Amino acid sequence: MAEAAADGGVEWFSYNREVYNFNRTMRQKNLYQHQKQRVMAVVLYREDLRDLFGLTIGKMDCYMLVSTLLVGFCTEMFYKGRTPLLAPNWLFWPWSITLGAAFFYFFLSIWLALHASISAQTYSVRSLTQWLRLPVASSMEISEGSARLEDFEGSGVGGWFRVPVVTEYARESNLKIPGLKHKGAKSKNDIKDLTTEWDTFKQHFALFNQLHRKWQGHEAYARVCMCMGTLQILYALGYFALLYWGYFWANPLAAYVIVTLCSVAALLNAKMNLTLSFIEFCIMAFLTAVPPFLYCAAVLCEYVWGNSFDVQLPQINERPALIFALAAHIMSLFYEIFFVYLTVADKNGLPVKFSTVWCIDVLGFGLETIKEVSEPVAEPKIVNSSGLPGFTDEGPINDWGVHKPTGQQDEAKAGEYHPDISKDLKYACSKAEKDMQKIFRHWAKEEHLLSDSERKELTKLKVRFEKDRKKLAQLLGEERGKGDATPGTPFNPTEGWIRLGYKTDGGENLPYYLNVETGEIKWDAPTKDAGIYDYKETTKSVESQLKQFELKSKALLDQERAAIQAATDASHREKVRIPYLLFRFGSAVIVAAWLFAIAETSAEVSLKYDPSFNERNIHHRRLAAVDTNGESSGPIDVTYMAQDELRLPEHLVWYTPRKIACGGSKGRTVLADFHSLREVYPSVPAVSSSPLKCAAATEYAKDKEIKDVVVKGEEVYVLLDDDQLYSCKSGESILRNSGLPVEATSIAAITAKGDGEFAIVSSEDGKLYVGSPSTGKWRSVRRPISGDYKACVSIQETPAGDLVLILSEERLMHVFNSRGLFIGTQPISAGYISGCGDQLLAYSDKSARLSIARGLQITQSSSSDIQ
Repeated sequence: MAEAAADGGVEWFSYNREVYNFNRTMRQKNLYQHQKQRVMAVVLYREDLRDLFGLTIGKMDCYMLVSTLLVGFCTEMFYKGRTPLLAPNWLFWPWSITLGAAFFYFFLSIWLALHASISAQTYSVRSLTQWLRLPVASSMEISEGSARLEDFEGSGVGGWFRVPVVTEYARESNLKIPGLKHKGAKSKNDIKDLTTEWDTFKQHFALFNQLHRKWQGHEAYARVCMCMGTLQILYALGYFALLYWGYFWANPLAAYVIVTLCSVAALLNAKMNLTLSFIEFCIMAFLTAVPPFLYCAAVLCEYVWGNSFDVQLPQINERPALIFALAAHIMSLFYEIFFVYLTVADKNGLPVKFSTVWCIDVLGFGLETIKEVSEPVAEPKIVNSSGLPGFTDEGPINDWGVHKPTGQQDEAKAGEYHPDISKDLKYACSKAEKDMQKIFRHWAKEEHLLSDSERKELTKLKVRFEKDRKKLAQLLGEERGKGDATPGTPFNPTEGWIRLGYKTDGGENLPYYLNVETGEIKWDAPTKDAGIYDYKETTKSVESQLKQFELKSKALLDQERAAIQAATDASHREKVRIPYLLFRFGSAVIVAAWLFAIAETSAEVSLKYDPSFNERNIHHRRLAAVDTNGESSGPIDVTYMAQDELRLPEHLVWYTPRKIACGGSKGRTVLADFHSLREVYPSVPAVSSSPLKCAAATEYAKDKEIKDVVVKGEEVYVLLDDDQLYSCKSGESILRNSGLPVEATSIAAITAKGDGEFAIVSSEDGKLYVGSPSTGKWRSVRRPISGDYKACVSIQETPAGDLVLILSEERLMHVFNSRGLFIGTQPISAGYISGCGDQLLAYSDKSARLSIARGLQITQSSSSDIQ
């Protein structure tokens, strides 16, 4: 019997030890799983931050790429997309202003996007390396999960010979006695669930939202500038079409189609980027469409009334085009001002009218998102930065006025605040009540069941209760000294005693008494009952005083926030508004340019009342000045036999030559554009499909352009923009060491004269030079009429030996005879480009296509008509 009892005791002891080991092993696995989940949660948060910062970086990279390409397009168009020489000022103004404005906005967009991208990368690294680190378990946490048999041995007889099931049931029925383990208890080292706790889940979003303020203005206005630059370049393309198709090539219908397409594209671009009311959209549509079509009307007036060179026609015919252009300038100014108004920033430096700006609010805290999303994910409330040291608790700023500024908050409504005493006091009292309930139950019923370890646990509870009691007394003392508490109130009792109570697990109300002066607690009523105040009986009085205290606290808090805001908001707002200030500065410069264009066009309109002023017929005034200056020259008659259009191969449909040269025994004719030479077959005339081989190609291929071309004998020479005349046969310059005067080293036009001479027009002093490079002797001729020849585009020698200078900008032709005497001038049409021998390269009056006029003859006559 004894042996059976001994064996049973050993088995009983072994079972409890195995249960202990099993529980410890499961607890350790549970702890390690919590740690693993915590690391995985933080890894998820780190990925969230990378995604949030990466969104800004990716968008800014796209903005920079697009803006850089468009800046290059604007630069190429400005320097190589030259306008016609005779383009009127009123049409050159809108083209140059819109193109310059597009360049500025695209350049500003690049700079702002670059700043936002670098800032996002910088703060991404800082947040990942300094704030959100992986929660590696500490040595204390690891040791808490380790199991030791010494703990089992120290649990005493009650732990060694614990009765299964019965003991557990007893513990459940005994209301969770302190020190006795049970399956529902929580360890003090339990890990907070980082995956479902909202306050923890939102902290990294709040951090990003706070950091985002440092560059969100740059990000928003990078998109605004790119949108504005796109609008400007669309207008520039439309005005460029008006310059060439509508004015220079006299095909206004094609220009109107291009202008219409560009205007529609500009309106669609504005509609996609802006959040406008119906009235604002109507104004935008009106201001988008009216200026281009006013310019179209001006071009139509110029096309109908502006092509006459008869001095007898009234100069008032030029005024309708100017009036339409002036109205278009004014409407363009209004468009620029209205668009700047739509991009005005709020107090946080964001253009709230731009719908695309809301794309930066990826967390969904903006007003637009709040309206659209009816079932938001997770907790439906605005994120704040509680728990993040170093950041203010203001929430997101993309709220479109949701938050009221400091000083405008609504006052607390009556009846909304129902405090017991205060939050801290209530929390301390609750903890004290729970601890006292455990102490009472333990001392009353199960003191005899406690082991040594459980008694140690009870000692810890007593120490904890003592701290809570002192904390409660301290809070009561602080509240008693605040406000207008008078003697005899719960915050200032006369005898120092107040009556409190707590509910047991059975629902019974047990009162106890606390002396707020000494901190003493009694479970029985003190002998002197006169100074005891019941909290329930004085609830209204306490609530009234706490209401006053709450209002005073709010007032002090508002004052503190106002002081902090006054000290910090000024500099912070200046920084966040820098992108808007830069955008506004550039827009102000563009507005000033439009004002200058309006002033210049207004002055030109007013000058048209003077019949003596007509810039189109300025050459006639110069002709009239010949007799006045005593340099009379008889009028000349310029005729030519025929005018044949050039035939171009299909792949050279856009080929536009600018110079022509001819000569030699075979009647060779060569055309030149900026970078190539092509021969013309004289019988057709048809342009060669392949460029003419020239040894100087290696010279003008190095970023040099052809300024002129000369055919002398059977050899072709090219004048490059370094003002050197190269032989296509040898590639050598024949003007180097030619004795050419310094004033003539900058050449506007050149042609061969006679056997070994050349005629050169200097673009520096505007004189005509004739001489031989071999002898080094040169003579100069001044312009006989007021002015010079700097604007000369071509010089040619006719078969009769006359020198003809074409001044296309003035629409004049100056003629010198073979002896160098000036014989007269002749008005020409706008289409004359270049000449050689008896040929002229010009645009046909009927079809506005390139043609060659042949059989040029110049004779003294009283008639000045051009056939």
